[in-house]
Amino acid sequence: MFSFFKPRWQHKDPLIRIEAINALLDNDELLLTIIRQDTDAKAQRAALDKITDISKIYGLYQSEPKQLLKQIILEHLLDLLAGIHPKAPDLKTRLDYMSHINYQKLPITYLIINTPDHLLAQKLLENVK
Repeated sequence: MFSFFKPRWQHKDPLIRIEAINALLDNDELLLTIIRQDTDAKAQRAALDKITDISKIYGLYQSEPKQLLKQIILEHLLDLLAGIHPKAPDLKTRLDYMSHINYQKLPITYLIINTPDHLLAQKLLENVK
């Protein structure tokens, strides 16, 4: 009886779900749930693009068993770390976060080539040597 009042992000039509996801206010826990449970890659991507907390994205990346979704999460994580995502954290935040994770397991070359931040590229190159 109450399923009639499901939120729009649970609608059977993926286009309506994406529209609802884009209208959501920042609610990372709900967005993470959508990423894990939605079966539509575009809806998952819409939810993923709204999350800019690198630690949450990194945690999601580490725990995701499905390779295709894991690759999409990795791309988003790299864009945030490189600073090329429109809502990427500032350089200090990204450098602080990278000092706490094992980013050596990430494709560092992508970060070095794509970051507009010379300091980040320099730090990454120093650690490659």
